[in-house]
Amino acid sequence: ESSDFFFFQAEDGIRDFCLSRGLGDVYKRQSLVRRDKPCIHLIYGIDVSMNAGNFMYYAPMHRILQSQTYTKDQKYEMMKTYTEEMVALHFGQGWDICWHNNWKQREVLPTENQFLQMVSHKTGVLARMSTKLAGIVLNLDQQTIQKLSQFAETIGVAFQIQDDILNLEGEEYVATKGFYGEDIHEGKASLIVVHCLNNANNTDKERLYEILAMRTKDQNLINEAI
Repeated sequence: ESSDFFFFQAEDGIRDFCLSRGLGDVYKRQSLVRRDKPCIHLIYGIDVSMNAGNFMYYAPMHRILQSQTYTKDQKYEMMKTYTEEMVALHFGQGWDICWHNNWKQREVLPTENQFLQMVSHKTGVLARMSTKLAGIVLNLDQQTIQKLSQFAETIGVAFQIQDDILNLEGEEYVATKGFYGEDIHEGKASLIVVHCLNNANNTDKERLYEILAMRTKDQNLINEAI
């Protein structure tokens, strides 16, 4: 029962962190729909959305630091882990922003390995950090925590790749967002896009660059890109 209580507090912190990341990400991408509802910046405005997202970044550690459940050593390790992973998250997010903001200039074309490294920071960090925090709560040794967190990170990367594929062909995306290929509309550098740009002939590559730079909602153009 005591372990369950420890986990509930850590779980609340991870949930807050995931919410904060989502609030910022949907605005950066100018997304329209998340979880079958209009994105929060479309409902309440950009200022409210960004402020709420920033607040939720700090809320998890504030909650843990105020807790009487964890030891001082556990709090230190959790704060250290959270800070390190937040740095990694923003580094990965910065890569992603750089890539999808430069389609018009054709200045930056990531390799598939660079894409996977970016996703390990941007998406894999969620599973990786959750696992590390759970290991700290359970007082696991560092070697075990490292192995488990690497495994969790791999699951996070696989989830991102699967989500990118479904975005281009999943029926549920049409039902919830009204069209296929929101990633094309957002100009997202998914693994599919990166693979195509690195392997397509020059004509197809140039056309894909053009469509990604348009940020179009035209389904015909999105279908052409797909």
